[in-house]
Amino acid sequence: MRATSLQTAVRFAHRFGLAGVAMASEPFIASPGLAGYVRRQGLYIATYGPLNDDADGLQLQAIAGVDLIIVNKVKHARQVLSQVQDIHMRPKSS
Repeated sequence: MRATSLQTAVRFAHRFGLAGVAMASEPFIASPGLAGYVRRQGLYIATYGPLNDDADGLQLQAIAGVDLIIVNKVKHARQVLSQVQDIHMRPKSS
């Protein structure tokens, strides 16, 4: 059902020339690959919901490629996302 809702949102965005979709974060946390589906469609992704204030939920979405994560705890989110950025910006050892 969630994938169907996401597919409907993607079709709606394309039909009306929108830049992206905004949805509850639960589907993207449960199945991070959904973010790749939306991005392959050429759309931005924004999420909202209580799981966006959870460190694991933030990390999963950031790594999956969610463009905008709406949060209530901005300072906490900034700290978590800074850690994610630090980990992913490190040079890979040979």
